[in-house]
Amino acid sequence: IWEKALEEYPEFFIKTKAKNFTVNIIPEENMDDFKAYLKTYNIEIIDYREKLATDLCWNDFSYKISLAQNGKTIHTGAKNKQIRKSIWEKTLEKHPDFFTLVKTQNSNKYVIPEENFDNFKAYLKTFGIEITDYREKLSTDLSWNEFYKTPLSQNGKTIQLDYKNKKQIRKSIWKKALSEHPEFFIKVKTGIHNKDIIPKENMDVFKAYLKTFGVEINDYREKLSTDISWHDFLYKTTLDQNGKTIPTRSSDKEQKRKYIWDNTFKEHPEFFVKAKTGNLTIDIIPEENFDNFKTYLKTFEVEITDYQEKLTTDFGWQEFYKTPLAQNGKTIPAASKDKEQIKKSIWEKTFKEHPEFFVKRKSGSRTFNVIPEENMENFIAYLNTQSISIKTSKEELLKKSFHKNSTPPFTPPTNEGM
Repeated sequence: IWEKALEEYPEFFIKTKAKNFTVNIIPEENMDDFKAYLKTYNIEIIDYREKLATDLCWNDFSYKISLAQNGKTIHTGAKNKQIRKSIWEKTLEKHPDFFTLVKTQNSNKYVIPEENFDNFKAYLKTFGIEITDYREKLSTDLSWNEFYKTPLSQNGKTIQLDYKNKKQIRKSIWKKALSEHPEFFIKVKTGIHNKDIIPKENMDVFKAYLKTFGVEINDYREKLSTDISWHDFLYKTTLDQNGKTIPTRSSDKEQKRKYIWDNTFKEHPEFFVKAKTGNLTIDIIPEENFDNFKTYLKTFEVEITDYQEKLTTDFGWQEFYKTPLAQNGKTIPAASKDKEQIKKSIWEKTFKEHPEFFVKRKSGSRTFNVIPEENMENFIAYLNTQSISIKTSKEELLKKSFHKNSTPPFTPPTNEGM
């Protein structure tokens, strides 16, 4: 055709240089005449368009398109490449009308343009094959991986995260839900994989289904510093019962406090919510339920006492133990073996006869009775009625500091036992 056109219509051609050669070419302005000449041979030059992002080529079909056959995903990758190649070639053979040739960077390729997708999808269904245009997985979707880590309780008991049969129990629930209620699930893309997930809008029906197994999803918040847990109640909460402090260091403190905590939980579960702390799920009383909890504690004649921290100006048993005293005009010697017993007797008698001189204070996890600065004059006056005098000024008393190294062997008196 080229040589015959050159012979019959040399005017279509001009000579040009290409490197070291001189060649005949048809310039752009003569192309229409050349195309008209070709039509005398029933030949047509096809100017293929560029490939569009919406065209489906073999590479896309092989690696990027999600397919399912008879309900099962045909995954991408080398393992299933032959299956996909067979489908593509058979479609090209049976329905060439679905395809068009386009230009790519280095070659021309057959593609299925967007307008032919519906026909292509309908044809694929004759093989039991479906193109699944799955969306990307969202953070609100519940996949098997998330369900495996989700806090669950069964018949009121937590399925612990370190429970040895956790995976087996959860996998059984997940598979049963997928088998009995596939409508809860949709497929999504995550990387090169397709996964069954439960979208946010189906979570309520999924939770309702789980309840048929006695299983509940626990969407617990993190424990707050204002929440009170069993640990807080046992070690950090100051309690008085019938006017007597339940010491935090008492040998039977745990038994007393556990009885109160367990009874509260049994009779008023509405006071409690579950919260997360690390890998654990615990029952806590949130701040908004404190008033109800405190009211209920009064049925045990128990009161939560939020004592102020001990002040440097407070006068407690430790300070009194170190204070120089005279009784009936005679000094109580600092080295006297009876010193502690004498001072203990004076302190306890004062507390018994004038409890109004005292207030309770906190120091760490301990609570004890102290005489605040504003009551020191009354305390000194009372001691004088007992023929006891303090051999230092009030100001000097309040300057005294108590050091752990000088702790006397006597435990400061509290309400308990007085």
